Amino acid sequence: MSEVNEILKKVTASIEEATDKFNARAEDALKEAKKSGKLSEETKAAVDKMASEFNALREAEKTLKAAIGELEQHVAQMPLANAKHIVETVGQQVISAEALKTFSASVEGGKRVSIPVNAALISSGVAEGVVEPQRLPGIDTTPKQRLFIRDLIAPGRTSSPAIFWVQQTGFTNKAAVVAENTTKPYSDIAFATKITPGNHHCAYVQGVKTDSG
Repeated sequence: MSEVNEILKKVTASIEEATDKFNARAEDALKEAKKSGKLSEETKAAVDKMASEFNALREAEKTLKAAIGELEQHVAQMPLANAKHIVETVGQQVISAEALKTFSASVEGGKRVSIPVNAALISSGVAEGVVEPQRLPGIDTTPKQRLFIRDLIAPGRTSSPAIFWVQQTGFTNKAAVVAENTTKPYSDIAFATKITPGNHHCAYVQGVKTDSG
């Protein structure tokens, strides 16, 4: 963890230095443009190179911060008794890779870093601790949310003493496999209009018995 923080500090320092150089170079480019009316090819190439290096540093900083955040969260949730059995995540493997350390030591614009991640199990008889299942706290005995009849009815407001609505009263499903170039079966759906006077509460009570045997 300390090595990753040191790498992040170096990248952050490089970003600050690159920012100062880039701003200074940009001011010189503006002065040159005002003086001659255009930028020389040499100035354009230098500014483009500095911009590429600056963007590469920014991306490296984002990657390191994300990896550190993932690692801190993982460590905070890690039981101390089982710490020796914890398997490295993808983020941990990335930040501990030598390729990333080499990249942070000399960041170059347009350079790509390839880090192999091994997380495949293709053999039987895997030893304990290689694959760590997620342990949910407590005992799952009751539903996570209490369900009521009113959850099945869409709520709404009305200023009228009666509700006019449409009810589906029937459905005949005639779907079937038929031959080509023949008449296709039609399914029938019947509807009816309803008027419900007054507004009422729908009440429902369900008895529950627990068998402890």
